[in-house]
Amino acid sequence: MWRQRAADGWDHTLSGLGGSMSIEDFFLGRGDDSVIRRTLFTDRVVERQAILRRIRETVERPATTQYDFGRPAVNVTAVSGQGGIGKTALLQKVAAEFTGDEQANVQKIVASVDFGDYSRHNFEVVLMQIRASLAGLSDTWSAFDIAFAHYWSRKHPGVPLVRFISQANFLGEEQRTVLSDQVAATVDGVLGGTGLVSSVYKLTGLLRTRIQESRTIKKLRENCPPFGVIVDETDPDKVIGYLPALLNYDLGRVAERRRVQVLCLLDTLENVQRAGAERGSLEDLVCRLVYLTPGIAYVVASRTALTWHDDRSAVRLTYGGADRWPDLPPGRPGQLRIGGLDAQSADELLSNSLEFAGRPAMPAEVRERVIHGSNGLPLHLELSISWYRNLLAQGAAPSAALVAETFPELVLRVVRDLSPQERDLLRGAALLRAFSSELLAEILPAVRTIHVQTFLHRSFVTRTPNSWMPFSLHENLRQAVIRHDHLTDDAWVGEEWRTNAERASDWVIRQALPDPHTPWDPNQEQLRRMVAAVLLIGNSALEHGHTPARFGELAFTVAEFGYSRVFESMPTPTAAASPTPLGRLLSASRALANTTYNESARYAALRECTTFGNDPYDHYVAAQFARAAEVSGDYPGAEHAYRSLGNANPQLAYYGALGLAGNALRNGRLATALALVPSEAGNGHQRCARFDLLGHIHLQGGDHRVAADWFGRALTEAQTVGAPVWVARGMRHQAIAHAWYDADRALATLPDAREMNESLDERIGVAQCDLASATAWAWKGEWGRARSALRDCWSHGINPIAIGHTGMIEVLFAQARGDVQAVTEAVDAILSAQPHASERRHTWLAVSALWADRRDLADFDAVEWYDSATAARARWSGISERMRATWRGSLQ
Repeated sequence: MWRQRAADGWDHTLSGLGGSMSIEDFFLGRGDDSVIRRTLFTDRVVERQAILRRIRETVERPATTQYDFGRPAVNVTAVSGQGGIGKTALLQKVAAEFTGDEQANVQKIVASVDFGDYSRHNFEVVLMQIRASLAGLSDTWSAFDIAFAHYWSRKHPGVPLVRFISQANFLGEEQRTVLSDQVAATVDGVLGGTGLVSSVYKLTGLLRTRIQESRTIKKLRENCPPFGVIVDETDPDKVIGYLPALLNYDLGRVAERRRVQVLCLLDTLENVQRAGAERGSLEDLVCRLVYLTPGIAYVVASRTALTWHDDRSAVRLTYGGADRWPDLPPGRPGQLRIGGLDAQSADELLSNSLEFAGRPAMPAEVRERVIHGSNGLPLHLELSISWYRNLLAQGAAPSAALVAETFPELVLRVVRDLSPQERDLLRGAALLRAFSSELLAEILPAVRTIHVQTFLHRSFVTRTPNSWMPFSLHENLRQAVIRHDHLTDDAWVGEEWRTNAERASDWVIRQALPDPHTPWDPNQEQLRRMVAAVLLIGNSALEHGHTPARFGELAFTVAEFGYSRVFESMPTPTAAASPTPLGRLLSASRALANTTYNESARYAALRECTTFGNDPYDHYVAAQFARAAEVSGDYPGAEHAYRSLGNANPQLAYYGALGLAGNALRNGRLATALALVPSEAGNGHQRCARFDLLGHIHLQGGDHRVAADWFGRALTEAQTVGAPVWVARGMRHQAIAHAWYDADRALATLPDAREMNESLDERIGVAQCDLASATAWAWKGEWGRARSALRDCWSHGINPIAIGHTGMIEVLFAQARGDVQAVTEAVDAILSAQPHASERRHTWLAVSALWADRRDLADFDAVEWYDSATAARARWSGISERMRATWRGSLQ
């Protein structure tokens, strides 16, 4: 039986190439210990010593400058080099030597994040993975856990944090248990009760109250200056990038009680670097992580050198520039560029990795030929060892003449020497950047399970623990298989590559999204799958030139759940692909993720990608453009986009139908809007949208109690399915409806509504909270507060119609005071902003005209009311009369 002996001394039993011993192995006498395959690490002595020296300097350095945010950071070592040069192996060897260097009374921890796994392209996952790695050092991480729970309650209202952790499959089972217990204990301790951390939507309010009252938190505010700043910030997207500072504070408290040393490995960082690096991007967040945790030593591996020190990074990154990263310029000790192994080290690796009968299995002339062709590339050497071992298992002893001289030639030889089933499995594995056994079975249903399992034990198959798609090929190997497969006798033709890539992508989408006709409300694990799936398929579609049918639907769903930031990791379309539907989808997705865009810039970028065509990918782009057009006030453009979705998949078609109804509403056609509202909803998100739209129709119709009821149903549905954006909308819209007839109720709910909308960066929502506040305070006779809130509403600079029309409320207030001049000025301001009659069809302008008695502004009777103009006039005139009475009452 073959035996692979790892460098750490452990023996791993193998069967030739994985599985039971073959008949050839047995009868050729290559059983038991006759051939030994060792996985060894060789050379890199200088690099290892340099990295370990920098690690020791970091972990032994007193933490005296953690609140100096202009200080130089010297806690990172960047290892760069071409693919296959051995960066990952070097990181693993360094980690093993770090932990293996046992010191009395010193506890060492190694955390690791591999950005080759797309599920790690979410900074929440990165933080949780590192936090889970630290859990063994202490039971209490109060500053970080409380602040993260506060962040989580705002960013993901309705999603219990402890449940998220306990179901986080990117962590090991033991990590999930320990971390969820620790977080629950800490947060419940602050809240003053057991199980309160799972109070879902109450958690935000509970934490807000306790953050002001808790002795624990008061102590944290005193001792940890960043803590107060972080928990007082209402925008969670601003908070998350600074949470590592609290992790560093907690680590410092642990270090006061015992000696601890922490090393963190960040692998495949080139995937993050390629994604773009504006402030707020994933690379910027990773840079902040390293900078804000000076007590942790980081070793980073990337094909590309780390550039956090250069002049461009000083502008584009929060903590960029040479002053902050003095050790990263070329030639400095923080930047290591590694090359191939020298001939002696390469020969040692080949000699000692494969033995037969106590001597090197590979003859000297074969080793020499391998070394010459490899240029010292460890991936080439390891693959050569596997190739040679495979032939030995088949009873052959390859001569030097058969040794490949280039990496593509080596890959070709490896492929040719595999069985026909394994050749197809290798091709299937190369279709995506990650795969699973189930995916291989889907692509190649005729291949037996035993062959799949044997293939997965191949030395060139990499396994990523705790990942949805746990297997991958080295990217160099994957690319070589794709590019040179045509040289094999049974190669897949181009159409087979495309067909199988599409089959693989369709399977991945089915795992991330259910059948489109099935009601569906995903959990957090499903959302993480969607994030990984959209990035895997985006790269595959561009690489293989195929167009998975539901890719647009997947991308739309990822955006709907608020994860559009991951689109920064989407590939940039090539010049040839840019004018295609796929190119437009990729470009539109990257525009959604661009943190430097404001609303107008994002609208312009999406407009460039929008064709209103009938391709499923163009449907996705049109849906994103419609939303941006509405925010920018381009209602004709929005309507055009919504109409183009008529033949889209059910989810986007439903979205388009709602959009058309909403557009009718914005044009004063309430009856048409009511008739256009779809009667059926396939999932919770669609029900939220339907209820919300019905609420707006009745809100504009002046039936405020009916509107509040619809908004309440939308809010309840949003809380049930855990849809944060719809929770924020439901809260603010219900407050607006209540403000017209129950001021006390509106004012009681507005603080939570405002906090929710601020936390989700819903600027329109915050403005609507100001508008509701102004209206409610006016009914209370608190005119100073009402005017102040109205000024706040104007200050957002958002199209008044999108808010609920600030000018209409100005007219109402002025008319109630009997201030004719103020009424005239308010109406003239509306006319100035919208000089063309075709722009003044909205119900809010008709109501303003009714109150001001200005038919030149709008014709109240021209609105298409859902009952009658007479009934609508009675409702809206009654509002004006009541407000006049309120004004008179306040004077008395």
